[in-house]
Amino acid sequence: MSSFLSLLALPPATRALTGALVGMSLLLFALRLSLAPGDLKGIFGASSDPSLVFPWLVLLPGSVMWYPWTLLTSSFVENNLLEFLFSLFTLPLAARYLERVWGQVELLKFVFVVVVASNIIAVVVNVLESVVLDNKELFLYGMSYHGLMALQVGFLVAFTQLIPEHQVQVFGGIAKVRVKSLPMLYVTVSNVACMIGYQSPYILIQFGWIVSWFYLRFIKLADPTSDFRGDRSETFAFSSWFPPFIQPYVAKVAGIAFELAVKVGVLRAWTDVEMGGYAAVPGAARAEAERRRAMALKALDQRMATKPGSSASPRLATVASLAGQPADNTSSTSGSFSGPSGGSLSAAATSGEVAVGVNAANDVGKD
Repeated sequence: MSSFLSLLALPPATRALTGALVGMSLLLFALRLSLAPGDLKGIFGASSDPSLVFPWLVLLPGSVMWYPWTLLTSSFVENNLLEFLFSLFTLPLAARYLERVWGQVELLKFVFVVVVASNIIAVVVNVLESVVLDNKELFLYGMSYHGLMALQVGFLVAFTQLIPEHQVQVFGGIAKVRVKSLPMLYVTVSNVACMIGYQSPYILIQFGWIVSWFYLRFIKLADPTSDFRGDRSETFAFSSWFPPFIQPYVAKVAGIAFELAVKVGVLRAWTDVEMGGYAAVPGAARAEAERRRAMALKALDQRMATKPGSSASPRLATVASLAGQPADNTSSTSGSFSGPSGGSLSAAATSGEVAVGVNAANDVGKD
């Protein structure tokens, strides 16, 4: 009873998505109960996946032309109990947050784009594999795509844009992970699963990551009342997903791909955007401020640690300046910062550090 009341308390779009997940998954479970083990032998060349019997419910690459709606509906069909419970836990939590930030229309558009585009890419990949490897039985009729894995990683990408520095507890609170690290952890799981032979459905994680990032980076409306699209901040660039040592190389490749997309008319150049095209979404601006504040404080800590006689007061002054409030132990720019031991550092010596914090807050509106 309490779980039913909790479902009713969800926002409309989140409630509809959760209801679709429950209804479609329960339908598959009920249909599977009607099958005897012997009925599965010889069906599409595989007996380990009973969902293959229902190509109108899950996505079969070889049957999608006759059941095109499965490009959307198959994502709300979970094939086993563990996946179903995991999706039932994560979908309401993530969708509820995004619906409150974006609104129900933008949430549903995001879900539709990520789910359908990821499934289309999966079908294309399977068709190519069937041709190259000459195995139509396996790649067209022997594996099905289903479940919310593409959407789950899409939600993580959206959270990376909105609250990148927020920390979540994993493994029962044993460890803390920043939100911006979660998408690539999930993609790593997909890579490992695909390498050991579990392409379906884990490869959808990789497609969902790319599609959701592309949509949020270039397509999503920043404001329903405006024509500004995407998030062009450097902190949400494609290279930001990779380790620092490889980011410059990824950035070069991504830059070439972007220029090519501009030439063929798929995307607009940033110069056009700055004159009235794309702009950072409100949530991205807030996230940008959070990122820059954290970077400013980290840089200040490192610089103060290398200076003799440094104290905690310069950091307090910087924090106060970031928040737009005066610090109790700071004077004017011609004065000094006093430490707890009575020592002081001239404002001239620390103006660079304080400027880092001030510019971090002021530059957000300029991006």
